[in-house]
Amino acid sequence: MEISIIVSAVSLLASLSSILFAFLSFRRSDKKDRRIEGKFEGEVASGLAHIKEMLSKMETDIAKLDSQSRELAERMARVEESYVRDRKGGQ
Repeated sequence: MEISIIVSAVSLLASLSSILFAFLSFRRSDKKDRRIEGKFEGEVASGLAHIKEMLSKMETDIAKLDSQSRELAERMARVEESYVRDRKGGQ
């Protein structure tokens, strides 16, 4: 009878140790997954910040180009007016 008790105790310890190792393995895997997920989220956030910065720069550049375009249009209009005036005055 004592052998069956010893075998049962050893079986119980083996079962408990396998449960413990499975739990520890799960925790380790979970931490690794969280670390990888956090790294990915950080990369995405960094990428979005870079995109936002580039869009802001593009908006500034577009505003400058728009201003230059208006200035050129005004200059062209003045040149055309001057040309028409000169043509009428010379005839």
